[in-house]
Amino acid sequence: LDRLLVTVQASAEKAVNAWLMDGFKAKLVLADADGKSVCRWEIVGEDGRPHPRGAMSGAEWASLVIALACAWSEGKEHRFLLLDDTDLGGFNAANVNAIMSMIAKAVADGRLTQAVVAWSRPAEVPSNGWSVVSL
Repeated sequence: LDRLLVTVQASAEKAVNAWLMDGFKAKLVLADADGKSVCRWEIVGEDGRPHPRGAMSGAEWASLVIALACAWSEGKEHRFLLLDDTDLGGFNAANVNAIMSMIAKAVADGRLTQAVVAWSRPAEVPSNGWSVVSL
């Protein structure tokens, strides 16, 4: 089982890292510091240490979200990314703008087919190709 987990971990990291921008590296963590089983993605920072979700910069988080979506849907005809307030709620307006700009670029570059973001703060939606539908 341990060998299988190592193989799966390496394959998952390779698939996700293929979609990350230069300078970013994803790491799949399968055990926490106490040896308890977890399944968590982290980004290795410039300091060489993995950054868990709470320590990631907005650019690191946005890059990871896009890379996961692209890796998960690689080879598929349609590749969608769906985010809502739960995914983005902890970010300030500048970070939301950076994340949404990176997502829009991934769509424009053909790495994602479509991105849908359900967001309750419409004033923070960037004007770079996003359409706003009020519900």
